[in-house]
Amino acid sequence: VTDDRSMLKLLEMAKAVAYYQARLKRLGVSVRLRTEVTRAMIEKENPDEIIIAAGGRPREMSIPGAEDGQIQVVQGRDVLMGMARPGRKVVVIAGDSGMEGLGVAEFISDAGKSVEVLIPQRRAGQNLEKVTSYHLFYRFKRKGIDLYTRASVERVEGRTVIVNDKSGLGRIDNVDAIVLCLGSVPNDALLKDLNGLGKKVRAVGQCREVGGIYESIRDGLEAGLAV
Repeated sequence: VTDDRSMLKLLEMAKAVAYYQARLKRLGVSVRLRTEVTRAMIEKENPDEIIIAAGGRPREMSIPGAEDGQIQVVQGRDVLMGMARPGRKVVVIAGDSGMEGLGVAEFISDAGKSVEVLIPQRRAGQNLEKVTSYHLFYRFKRKGIDLYTRASVERVEGRTVIVNDKSGLGRIDNVDAIVLCLGSVPNDALLKDLNGLGKKVRAVGQCREVGGIYESIRDGLEAGLAV
């Protein structure tokens, strides 16, 4: 039943994407995919106003000892998009306080991997609403996904991850990959590059300030109404 509910939630989100695609087509909005936007391109196009919705980029983390490459260190978003393929035993660092790290952990577990989740906060998914967290942790228990709260990575030694948690230092051996899910930071490189352009520039969503879906949609609506 819980898996059916998750699928229904995904279908509801897909409806929103389909709605916007249909509306953009009906309104004659030109959409260019696989196109990198630069200051030079904008200067050539010479628009009257510019709205930047470049989103956020994943927060990075430096792990002492990981530079020797025996353990793969990748971003959770790259795993979801198929750009990174972690090995058999995976440690997920879920520092986002929400759904990102926990969702990635479940995704990796469903692919047949062994997963252990390290959570810096005192409670897993502390920013999730109760209904979502209840069903999520029920699935975690059924799938054998281990969660460790108030836990952080101290260092890597070969293929061993040294962990510091509320009980002291511990170790996770024979690790193939560490997957980072640390939330977002604003992807504001283009916004900064347009300083001094002499055009009205509006930043919306996570490239302005990291938030959720609601905040990003509200930002976009307000910017659209202001043009």
